[in-house]
Amino acid sequence: MAPKPKVGIPGFGRRLSWKDYTPADQPPAGYSFDAGTHTDVRYRYQWRPLEKGGWKIKHVLVSVEFSHKKSWIVKGRQAEELLRHEQLHYMISSIGARQLLHALSDLSGDGSQSADFTCNEIVAKMIGDDHDSLLSQVQDRYDEAFLTGTQHSQNKHQQILWDHEITKVHGDPNGKLEKTLLLYGARGLRSSHWINSRRLGDAKALLYGSASSPPKYHIAYDAPVTPRTHPGIALKRLARTSIGSDPSLTMV
Repeated sequence: MAPKPKVGIPGFGRRLSWKDYTPADQPPAGYSFDAGTHTDVRYRYQWRPLEKGGWKIKHVLVSVEFSHKKSWIVKGRQAEELLRHEQLHYMISSIGARQLLHALSDLSGDGSQSADFTCNEIVAKMIGDDHDSLLSQVQDRYDEAFLTGTQHSQNKHQQILWDHEITKVHGDPNGKLEKTLLLYGARGLRSSHWINSRRLGDAKALLYGSASSPPKYHIAYDAPVTPRTHPGIALKRLARTSIGSDPSLTMV
């Protein structure tokens, strides 16, 4: 396996405090818990042409940004245990951002489809608004899994278990969100979010190939496909910059 890129991710190791949050008299409409954390994953990349219409991605930049305006805490509920719960939401998002960096770095194609189309497809699976995506499943399970979720920090035993696992994955440069799925299994899902194994299998085949077909993309890192969206913390595809959309970037 090729080594992981050593480029840092701005915001990856940020530690939150209640001063980062906007105080609220009550939760926003549609929410029944005491705090919400909104994080944006921003990214951009460049690509260079290869022979015979091929291409290679280079100069990938990924950052994690906390939104003070969109993150909230109900006044009088600023407990340390709740802050730690929200910190783990942010850390899960940061792990997803790192996986995006790994997936896009040194990505190459043969010209059967464009670099932008290929990257957009991968990014959509990693930080898109699809509730069936891997990162979305992890965030949902963390809060609301029927057997193994924290129930928005109320299940203290599960909170300790998740804290241990997410901290370990976050601190491992090769750590992946899939490990939490393996740890908690399909039975941990709430009834409305049973894992779509076929879709997950399709995503893995897209990157790694299958017994019947080679991988669609060539990726230098053994990186997964993962996005996320959650009522309490929303990752969005923001500020994507490619060769074709930003005149400040040039092909090399």
